[in-house]
Amino acid sequence: MPTTAEHEIIVPLTVGKVESGAAIVLTDDLHMLEIPSSLLPNATVGTVLKIRITSASDLQLAREADFLALQTAILRNFGGRPDEGKIEGCLTMMDNTHTTVTVGWPQWEVLRGTSQATLKSIDAYVDGRKLPVMATDETSLRLTGLTPGTKYNVILIFRTTAGRFTTTNLSVATASYEDFSCLKVHPDGLSDDAMAALQQLGVQLVDFQGDKTAVVVTGRTRDELASGVDDGQLMRMADEFNVPVVTKEWVQACKEAGRMQSVSQFYCQ
Repeated sequence: MPTTAEHEIIVPLTVGKVESGAAIVLTDDLHMLEIPSSLLPNATVGTVLKIRITSASDLQLAREADFLALQTAILRNFGGRPDEGKIEGCLTMMDNTHTTVTVGWPQWEVLRGTSQATLKSIDAYVDGRKLPVMATDETSLRLTGLTPGTKYNVILIFRTTAGRFTTTNLSVATASYEDFSCLKVHPDGLSDDAMAALQQLGVQLVDFQGDKTAVVVTGRTRDELASGVDDGQLMRMADEFNVPVVTKEWVQACKEAGRMQSVSQFYCQ
């Protein structure tokens, strides 16, 4: 039978079975317990043990203190800032094209000083209509499928591990078809006259930048592009990012019309 002292119980146990991972022991009133065999290295079947059970008050108090400290840290880092509603002046328009607008924000402002928080997702609303989110990273978002030469009101909702935050309204606008300044064009093998015509349009002449490049204007045929000095790399990248490759006649057509022309009639053949 168990014997007791103040804050202590001594229980006699009999080993009934020893396996590789556990030992089965029996109390005097035939209750069965399973104990890791590593705690009973010299026990065999029939061994009688005495187990002393005491209250570890000091260990209990230490663990309670650790748990309360953890709760306090969680509250301070994640729960101390409820949904703060509107974030004033957070968004800026970083870039625009005829059909897209890129908006950006300072990461620290979105996370509101909670250094442990991370951004989980973003909802984008344009004139009250929710748009699919594409090409997003931690500090910018590109809105696509917009109408050329149109003004829009943009609101973003940031969902973070520290709560949900909503921006105030940002007024943005896409470029009109008469505005070439937003157009990122990669020139390839063009004559001096063709380069001068591009510059007169006011486009941005850039190295190939993937889907950030609007169009590639080339003075070469498609066969020449496929077997050129770059071993067809430019054509492969343009195909990968769905960037149209057009002839220099497209530049002349835009210049004569005074507005951007469809590329469909000027694809490089």
